[in-house]
Amino acid sequence: MYLDENKILSPREKQVLELLWEGYACKQIARELGISTSSVTSYSYSIYSKFNVEGRVGALRKGLELGILEVPVKRDDSWRLVACVS
Repeated sequence: MYLDENKILSPREKQVLELLWEGYACKQIARELGISTSSVTSYSYSIYSKFNVEGRVGALRKGLELGILEVPVKRDDSWRLVACVS
């Protein structure tokens, strides 16, 4: 199911979610976005609340389900990433 993420998340929340998806830690996100770690935590909790989930994994799963996040797929002979999201 695809929903317009602009109707769900603020632009900053989307940035935080994308960096969480890339594996960034709270301090790394803060540094990348030029904000405090407490702001990152606040944005994270706002995302969890909007998605009605309890944590990072739930938020990432919901982001995938809603079409906000995408699984990168490298197509060549060396490897292919396949995600199982139910």
